[in-house]
Amino acid sequence: MATADSADQTLESLNARLKVVEDRLFGNRRVSTTRDNKKLLDTVANFSQSMNTATAGRDNIGALWKRLDELEECLDPSLVDKLTLDDELKAEIVLAEEKHLRTQAALLEKVQKMKDILDSEHLKVTSNMSDKMQSLAVINITQKEEADALSQETRQLLEAYNNIITLLSKQFVQWDEMITKYEVASQNKSDED
Repeated sequence: MATADSADQTLESLNARLKVVEDRLFGNRRVSTTRDNKKLLDTVANFSQSMNTATAGRDNIGALWKRLDELEECLDPSLVDKLTLDDELKAEIVLAEEKHLRTQAALLEKVQKMKDILDSEHLKVTSNMSDKMQSLAVINITQKEEADALSQETRQLLEAYNNIITLLSKQFVQWDEMITKYEVASQNKSDED
């Protein structure tokens, strides 16, 4: 019975270690198929065998493996804060940020007071209105395109109108010059007679 308990504990220990390895390898995303799990286990087994072969007979590396957790703790960035910052310095840092912290606290209190408004039925219903808003946005875009096309057409018509008026003005000026020329010529003829 003692060996069964020992085997169960060993299996649980191996599962926990495998979970730590998976968490480090994959983070939040998980391996989804058993084929991928088998590949992972084969890769980890091959890696473990390679590491054991490479470190066999090297006492310094074996000692380092035994102290790996301690090494990881030493490499943790928060350890620097624990070792270098005393309580007085931490208090000074908080006091230096007092104004910012008070501003943030006031904003949080304001949000807390507005919680009833933010949780109101009117705002909850807006998520149901997204389909209507989307169709209205499509209609708005269509109407804007139509208005732009109408504006472009109006600009073209105004340019054509201005060109016609300019041509007519030039024609009237020419006619006026011709009439003035004929009037002067007819006046000169009548003076000569």
